[in-house]
Amino acid sequence: MFDELNALLDDTNRNFNGSILLTSFDFDSNFLLQHFLSYSLKNSLNCVYISLLTPFSHLKHVQGKMGNILKTSEISSSSTLMFIPLFSSISDQFFNEKSSFNIDDLCTIITKHVIASPDIILIEDLQILRHLLKFSDAQILLMQRKLRQIFPTAQFITQISISDDENDDEILINMLKRIHNKHLFVRSLTTGATKDINGQVGISFLLELNEKI
Repeated sequence: MFDELNALLDDTNRNFNGSILLTSFDFDSNFLLQHFLSYSLKNSLNCVYISLLTPFSHLKHVQGKMGNILKTSEISSSSTLMFIPLFSSISDQFFNEKSSFNIDDLCTIITKHVIASPDIILIEDLQILRHLLKFSDAQILLMQRKLRQIFPTAQFITQISISDDENDDEILINMLKRIHNKHLFVRSLTTGATKDINGQVGISFLLELNEKI
């Protein structure tokens, strides 16, 4: 199955037309973010990881189990990873400087951390922006479009979890599908294990065809 996932990040797909939307109940698609990050590191791709929840220490621990030594470009000049702790950056500025944030503020924080032209941009669960920062669906979509304008050659991989009220998420997910080329939906991993997930990931090529792996 992982060969099929790697094929989604093949050189021929790495542009805005190759963008991928990850959806799942709870956080079952987290392993896909970890897999795509590992792929980027192993292939020396410039990768931006926009964290809305996960601390760097956790990423480092998980990637270590996958055979990767995780360092940021700020620590090592040879590192291709640009880790952006977006939520903590917002929290710091919220208490120290600003009372509210708009999309331009978020994009400014992100661009300040990007020191090399990214090949891949991984964005953690957008539900954090909705529920903790109270961003509207339109604002989240605007952020996606602005980042694509700022980094037009990057391949975007965006995660959003599906809440208990699926109807509440339907409009945003449908809007996100319009600006992504591929959609990966993870069915519930009842055991929490990812060693045998064949048949648990559905791939929709939004402009082409549907298949399951």
